[in-house]
Amino acid sequence: MVRARIGPYLPGPNDENEGIYTGDAWELAKDIPAHSIDLIYADPPWNEPALIGLALDIASMTLRPGGHLLLQPGLSNVPAAIKRGDLYGNLSYRSILAIHHQGDIHKDWTNRLFEWWAPLLWYSNGPPKWVSGNLMASLVKNRKSKRRHEWEQGIEVPFYYIHELTEEGAVIMDPFTGSGTVPAACKMLGRQWLAFEKNSVTAGLARTRLQETQPPLIVTNPGQLSLEEAVR
Repeated sequence: MVRARIGPYLPGPNDENEGIYTGDAWELAKDIPAHSIDLIYADPPWNEPALIGLALDIASMTLRPGGHLLLQPGLSNVPAAIKRGDLYGNLSYRSILAIHHQGDIHKDWTNRLFEWWAPLLWYSNGPPKWVSGNLMASLVKNRKSKRRHEWEQGIEVPFYYIHELTEEGAVIMDPFTGSGTVPAACKMLGRQWLAFEKNSVTAGLARTRLQETQPPLIVTNPGQLSLEEAVR
């Protein structure tokens, strides 16, 4: 398949750079044309709140009408993230989705909390529209892996929501891709992706991961599976 460029960028899959570009997310995002992206999945480091606002800025600039932003801000950052989201006239808040960790906890030392789940904020560009089928809003388990990157997350959550909220060939963006979990889910699902990573070494690891990721011959509809099967 011949991929159309998105501004100066060639989305993945491609043989040039696997759709992963190295540099500051904000500077790179400035060259993305408006209404170019179908879904943004952003999981910035939770100890850098400024990146949460950056993800909202990018979504406001680049999402097509009806496109989606899924943002993991960390539990303690949720109030500030929602307040910031209210500043954008074109972004509509939809819901807080819950990611329940399996065999792992996050320690919030500021508030002395042990958290077994993480919030995933869901926004749309423009007035909210119905999505086809029933979307699981919670009980989605996340198997963490640190094999490639210290912040690496399991692939099950982005795989499920990208499958449910977009069609084959849609363009998915990940502004803080780390080890390339979101692009790997896109490749498995037959989506295009555009990902940014500021660390050149980490970006190289993500590209290697993409080269090793093979799309399945048939993508099963997670909505037809049990909860346990859907997140494997």
